[in-house]
Amino acid sequence: MKLKPETQVGIIVFCGIVAIVLLYWFLGGLGLRATMYPVYAIFDNAQKLQRGADVRMAGVKIGLVADTSLTASSKARVDMLIENGVRIPDDSVARITTGSFIGEYYVEIEPGKSKRVLARKARIRSRSSPTPDELIEGAAEALQTLQASMKRINALFAGEKLPQLIEDTVISL
Repeated sequence: MKLKPETQVGIIVFCGIVAIVLLYWFLGGLGLRATMYPVYAIFDNAQKLQRGADVRMAGVKIGLVADTSLTASSKARVDMLIENGVRIPDDSVARITTGSFIGEYYVEIEPGKSKRVLARKARIRSRSSPTPDELIEGAAEALQTLQASMKRINALFAGEKLPQLIEDTVISL
């Protein structure tokens, strides 16, 4: 049986759409979630962490951030999806960090030493990292302390008695 050209084009278009959907399913969002397991962590501050951000362990991407939300105790809950083949020791610690001062935020998991691994939907311990604002504030305080110390040193060397004291010390040697 010979098909009309319109029917042949329709079959080709239909097969193309099915191929695109299957490609999305297996390489994109739908298939991805089926090959991952959920864990979560509670942080004091989510530091602008976005849905879809990387979850890394030893610098290697092992998952993604599925969602962020606020808990009843005003903490940040970060839900993550981890690749099925990755085993996270149950004493591991998660922290939110960035690769550079102005880079994208991601979750870094510092692996623990335990032989037991996290179960699905388990809570991973967390540690808060300083925010960029806190780092800038700390650097400003350190700079002020350094400036005050330099003023005292300059005042010491500016005095008229210091050269005479140095000369007397050298002579007495």
